[in-house]
Amino acid sequence: MPISLREFADRLSLRVTVLMLVVPFVASCMLTRPMPPEVSLLKLELTSLSLSHAILSADLQVFNPNGVAVTLKQVDYVLNLNDVEVSKGQSMGNVRIGAGEYGTATLRISSAYSDLWRVLKAARKNENVDFGLKGLVKVGGFGVLSKTFRFDRQGSIPLDQLQP
Repeated sequence: MPISLREFADRLSLRVTVLMLVVPFVASCMLTRPMPPEVSLLKLELTSLSLSHAILSADLQVFNPNGVAVTLKQVDYVLNLNDVEVSKGQSMGNVRIGAGEYGTATLRISSAYSDLWRVLKAARKNENVDFGLKGLVKVGGFGVLSKTFRFDRQGSIPLDQLQP
């Protein structure tokens, strides 16, 4: 039995309404899988000394390869210099990075003198210090559910950056 034009219009209207509700949801699901940011050590320098610890500042350069802006919500890290663990901790504050852009997250690092002494003792004057920086970076943002990624970077830095 054929349906009336009114029934056909009602059914079509219902389907269009459902599609209008489902399409944005599906589109937002595509944005919920961010690609991992690229993390590298930009700068490490000694900023101050206390009675028991040396305070360093580490700038991490973070590239956002995603098509939308993301926010670095947290960075957990472990820093090794010349195979000596000198610090581990967690960043404070959020850093927003635009799509396809670089951002900088600054970490305040506190290290015991004994650990730094072991690093400096192993290094010769005017030599580079090998570093290892491992950790987790948690990102989120508009249309992006929070996701945590691992990073692991190695390299070397000039010894003079660690001297007061």
